[in-house]
Amino acid sequence: MRASGCRHSARLPLYPAGRALDPELARLLAADWGRYQSWVGISNVTGAAAGVCTDLKGDGAEDFVLLSVGGGPVYQNRDARWQYVGRLYPDGMTASWPVIVKAPSGGKINAVTPPWKELQVGTDRYRMVPQTNGFATVVR
Repeated sequence: MRASGCRHSARLPLYPAGRALDPELARLLAADWGRYQSWVGISNVTGAAAGVCTDLKGDGAEDFVLLSVGGGPVYQNRDARWQYVGRLYPDGMTASWPVIVKAPSGGKINAVTPPWKELQVGTDRYRMVPQTNGFATVVR
């Protein structure tokens, strides 16, 4: 596995335990803070968000997610520079933050392969969103 970007941190809880933010990534997060301050202020960051270091792309390098109840922005270290690459969204309804944060606190963090592959038609991609609401009848 390539070097982690999670090395040096202040108040943001980081997972897996013992991680810390890379100084360059910390500067980028600070510069991007305007994107997130509507849902998490600096004074309550520990109660509303956490940093998660995991290999989301499957390339052997750790990516960084600023995780909250609503998902969060994803950063990747490309060519020795951290960059914003997209956003994670929850798959359905999520629990409250205190319930969610217990999982990484207990070491339960995994990047998993989606159950459905994406469909590519030309340059367009389509992602299957499985029905999870319990309704047996679906308009077809």
